[in-house]
Amino acid sequence: MSNSSMTASASLDLLGRAGRLWPQINTPPVQPSGTSKTPHSTPASAAASEALSVVTNVLTPSNDDAERAATQRKIGASLSVVPNRTIEFGKGESLVIQPEARVEVEPTNTSASTTPAMVKAGDIDPESREILRYISEDLIMVTGEGPVVAYHIETGCRLSKEGLKHYCAKRWGVVLRAVEVKKGVTGWKSFPAGEIWWEWNDPQRRVVLHLVMEPTSLLEHEDNPNTFNLWHVLKREMAERNLLATRDDMVILWVHLLYISGGDVAGVTRFLCWLAWLYQHPEDKLPTAFMFYSEYRRVGKNLVGRLITRVFGAPLVLADGDGGLLTSKFDDALLNKRIAIINEVRLAGKDRDRFEVFKNRVSAERVVVEPKGRPAREVRNTVHYILTTNHEDALPLTDNEGRINVLRCLEKRKDSDEKGEPLATDAPGYTWYYEKLTAWIDGPGAGVFANVLATWDFQGWNPHAPAPQTAAAKDMQHAARGHGINFMEDRMASREGGFSLQIGRCLGVYNELNTLHPMLVRDYGIKPETLPGMFKKLGCKQLFKPNASGKPSSNPNTKVWCWANPEWWDQQPVSVWNDYITSRIPPEGMPPFGDDHE
Repeated sequence: MSNSSMTASASLDLLGRAGRLWPQINTPPVQPSGTSKTPHSTPASAAASEALSVVTNVLTPSNDDAERAATQRKIGASLSVVPNRTIEFGKGESLVIQPEARVEVEPTNTSASTTPAMVKAGDIDPESREILRYISEDLIMVTGEGPVVAYHIETGCRLSKEGLKHYCAKRWGVVLRAVEVKKGVTGWKSFPAGEIWWEWNDPQRRVVLHLVMEPTSLLEHEDNPNTFNLWHVLKREMAERNLLATRDDMVILWVHLLYISGGDVAGVTRFLCWLAWLYQHPEDKLPTAFMFYSEYRRVGKNLVGRLITRVFGAPLVLADGDGGLLTSKFDDALLNKRIAIINEVRLAGKDRDRFEVFKNRVSAERVVVEPKGRPAREVRNTVHYILTTNHEDALPLTDNEGRINVLRCLEKRKDSDEKGEPLATDAPGYTWYYEKLTAWIDGPGAGVFANVLATWDFQGWNPHAPAPQTAAAKDMQHAARGHGINFMEDRMASREGGFSLQIGRCLGVYNELNTLHPMLVRDYGIKPETLPGMFKKLGCKQLFKPNASGKPSSNPNTKVWCWANPEWWDQQPVSVWNDYITSRIPPEGMPPFGDDHE
């Protein structure tokens, strides 16, 4: 029945119902001893609400629910509950009714439950659940790597339970959880947000066994649920691709790469293929590294690293590593990286002796990491190396080294004069080369280059092939032997001093070299005790005659170093060796010099 068609009789009936409810409204609420109720739960409040509804139905002839609600609010605002009160005549009591003392209680969130009876001990109110959800977006629980920790995704920080409690207290404060006040009665109590999150058994709190950083083509929901793969988080920092960009949009980069590689088109193409393969195949490990060598400083090698850092994402690139990382333990500096750019490389001393450690690291599928404060463990090797140097002998490269690609620049810096000194910006010939390149890298360059790498056509390039033996690579391999070795090789090739013979002993060779080139012999560290190692590097062979037991004799007169025709000299007796070294007269049947030592 609509209000508009309500009869006078029906209206009177409704008003009568309202009148019968009025005494309940006027009766003050009775509070049981030791308990309190919120105002909306008292009988008087309920009666007032029902009476208000009745009166509103009578006074609001409308079918529009919104209009009816508005009218109810207006009437409700004007109604006041006045209790019946008897004032004795002559007592002088005031007719002004004093307000009742209010009992403050911790409010129950009505969106969680309509009555206290629906709240169980352990329940968390909705707003607090939102807080816990926010915490779960920032942290995950790691259980399989020693003590249980909360891992902060953004910073990589590991928090103990106590540490998490303090961290969350500062940022999120407290959450409300229902507790049993007494049997059958529950109430809300505040707890530190971190304490509740640590024990929170909810699907929104992620619990994993291990943290890994393993680049993959899988989507996050397709990955192993028992691990948290940081790749899915860190790759978000990679540059956004400019989907319209082509190779023509990176001419400025082509020019620079050709400049710092000495015009090596094949080498630059190989370098771009290498980067594009890493971009398109994140799960693959390439077994080669790249070395950029320039005779002059500050030609712009580091600008390539600057661009790569933007394209692949700063968290995934070590932008300015120290050369010591090549032979040191695999530690936090290299952990979770895809590319490591190591600048100003020049290994010396013991680091040169440990170069094999780096070569193995270049090609190994897995490595042992030793992060600070945590036990060593084996992980997938995800790091690819780009090295820069101004020293041709920076690495002890051996002949036919297949793991290091070499690109070489022999030109001066672009904005320098004939002597290599930098030009002033207002000097004739100043081109603003580096300023333009830097502006492109910091501007549209990253998006352009990212799209070029993502759409690169490899045209049959083999990503797992060894590095080619280019002229630049061979020259670095030659220089890596050291100036002393190269000096010795030149003396041997010219048959100078002791090398005019086909065999000799260390002391005799040293004495003759020191007579001819005393300063160089000193500078290159050539001594009788260092010559055996040099002879070995030059491919010379040590010949000896065994003693009575068949072992090499300790007598130095029964040993010689041979750099020509070792097979023939090995068949000659010691007496022939000694006569030849002393007299310098070739024995009968001695073959002529050849290329045996090379």
